[in-house]
Amino acid sequence: MSMGTAGTLPYFVQARQIARAYGALTALGAWDATPTPLVCVGASKMTLMVEYDEAAPGGAVEVQAFFSPYALAAQVPAGQAEWFPASVKAVGAVVPGANVTSLVQPEVNSFDPTVVTNEGIVIDFELPGAMERFQVNVREVGLPANVGISGVIALLSW
Repeated sequence: MSMGTAGTLPYFVQARQIARAYGALTALGAWDATPTPLVCVGASKMTLMVEYDEAAPGGAVEVQAFFSPYALAAQVPAGQAEWFPASVKAVGAVVPGANVTSLVQPEVNSFDPTVVTNEGIVIDFELPGAMERFQVNVREVGLPANVGISGVIALLSW
């Protein structure tokens, strides 16, 4: 673990974790069949470093993070979900005398590179409280019949 500073407050960074080994994406636009669950206990922020090498012009990739409050699949109550997608919230307008309605949706990050070679992006997440594990799903969406190559490194901070 190394220590850095963000503004005037110290934070700690855990060693990088491979969230998706660099390799070919699944054919026909399917999400990864078996994403790797990784531990994120106590972390408050996650940075994903996503690499993508499109197979041909027009390729694009989607990345979706999922979180679990369970340390092990065996802890999930019968009939309940194990994984919950990262979400994005659009806060509604504040009007005197009325409730505010905000929209919450699962978040999928789409990346359409500018060149037909390996290119990377960084995606930051504020982690939901009390999460035990996370996993990252990736899929080809630009040219589903002509898949590219992708890999994801995750860096957790406290």
